[in-house]
Amino acid sequence: MDQLKPILKYHFWILCGVVILATIGAGFWAMSGQASEISGQVSAINAAQNDAKSVMSVSADVGEENSVSVHPNENTKEGMESEISEGKTEVLAAWQKLYDEQKDLLDWPLNALPKGVADAFASFQPERMKFELDNEQVEAPLNRRKQVAQILPNVLPRLAEVIRAEWQVAEIDGATNREPEKVEEQSPMETMMFNQPITEWSYNDQMQWALQLTKFKERNGNNDITGTPTTMQVLYVKENLVLLNSVLEIIKSVNADAMTPGQATVKTIQSIMIGKEAHEAQPMDLGTLGGEGGGGGPGGAMDDRMKMMQDYAQNRGKKKSEKKSTKVSTSELEAMDPANLRYVNEKFEPIPSSEYRNAANASQLSDKSWMAVVKRVPVRLRLMIDERQIDDLMEACANAKIPLEVRQVTIKGGDLPGADKPAVENDKNMNVDRGGPSAAGAGGAGGASMTLDEGDSGKGGAGGRLGDSGLDSENYKTAEFNANFEVPVEIYGFMKIYNKPTPEAIGVTDGESATTTDAE
Repeated sequence: MDQLKPILKYHFWILCGVVILATIGAGFWAMSGQASEISGQVSAINAAQNDAKSVMSVSADVGEENSVSVHPNENTKEGMESEISEGKTEVLAAWQKLYDEQKDLLDWPLNALPKGVADAFASFQPERMKFELDNEQVEAPLNRRKQVAQILPNVLPRLAEVIRAEWQVAEIDGATNREPEKVEEQSPMETMMFNQPITEWSYNDQMQWALQLTKFKERNGNNDITGTPTTMQVLYVKENLVLLNSVLEIIKSVNADAMTPGQATVKTIQSIMIGKEAHEAQPMDLGTLGGEGGGGGPGGAMDDRMKMMQDYAQNRGKKKSEKKSTKVSTSELEAMDPANLRYVNEKFEPIPSSEYRNAANASQLSDKSWMAVVKRVPVRLRLMIDERQIDDLMEACANAKIPLEVRQVTIKGGDLPGADKPAVENDKNMNVDRGGPSAAGAGGAGGASMTLDEGDSGKGGAGGRLGDSGLDSENYKTAEFNANFEVPVEIYGFMKIYNKPTPEAIGVTDGESATTTDAE
């Protein structure tokens, strides 16, 4: 015990030494473990980097001396940009080709305007113009616009001559249409065979077209007291004339072999509607269509078609001193725009003019850039036709210089009445739909379908089928009452007009455009 006394005397210092040694040992052990962990992590990071480098160095065997990197990198980015640029220039080249093929067809038809007058409007592109009121800076010369107003009434009878019809509207607000040109003397047989009208064109539709093509005051915000058209009105009249003449050429082609009205495929033109009117038209009244002369209006639907005539008659009585305020809201201005709701998209929905003009004047590629390339103009025809030759009319629509792409055909027809059933019980309405507006309104661009509905009465929306109007089906379907196989038919479709190519509208730069030109 006495031997331990010195140790106990200095036990404090001994414990301190032990603690210090233990602490140093623990610290050394911890540092050794941490270094090992750091080394492991560094090795893992280096391995991952090596894996990434190996992936980026993968090459494609394309049979060339130098391999090609296939992993997304700066080279592939440049390659994709090059592919996109080439794609846009190919689209521009195709656009130019389509425009060149159609360019001559978009001139004034029937030589409507002398070259000097027509040239005053040649440089304008209506789709790229901003619709404004009373902006003289964007107008063609006043004297040329006045000449247009003076010349167009004389063009109207020549439209009827295209289809060998009689122009019945002799006078519009005191302006008399020109007399038909005199022809060389013909024998009575030649006169009977070649000069008699083959197709009847309803007076109401002729009047509507006469007002649309010759009267400009109080339309599209035009308050000129002399009725002089604005430049934009002239441009859209030209477009209407082009499309109307194209439709008449289709009818002319199917009636080409007819010597008498009874031999004609298209017997009567009840109405030709283009643009906004074609899309918004209500179902026609078959009873009126099939009435005396076959040229009556479509009942309640004619109220819409005659609105322009009524408005015009009311405006004629206004005093010259009366002036409308040019301060209009944005929505009112858009409603005045002749392009508003005139064209349809791929779903047959009308396009507001603001959306249309913004897309046509855009400077980069988007999902609406197609509006700058082509106009899809809806067309609706209501005809009395020989039902045995409907396929000939469809073929003529497809083969026209400006094709009419038919999306919906509605026919008033059905089976012949049975011996023990009255004719009216066998009557049916046939609606052949290829994706145009349906009976419920504007439909999609789906596949073809055919429906046979018995007893429907007045159904239809924007592209409605021909509703049963109470007209006895035997008037159309039995040999006794329908020796000429005449049936009322409604055709809905659209025509395409390709605009003048503007590279910036689809995001093509000057350099890309020059490359395309050089390649051509």
